[in-house]
Amino acid sequence: EDYDDIVEGWKKKLVRSSSGEQRWGLFIAKK
Repeated sequence: EDYDDIVEGWKKKLVRSSSGEQRWGLFIAKK
């Protein structure tokens, strides 16, 4: 639902930045 849309947006944004992968990993770790 909304969460899926947010995740999709985050993935697209984070993929652009080199440090995005690290932030994404931390985000998943918190969940």
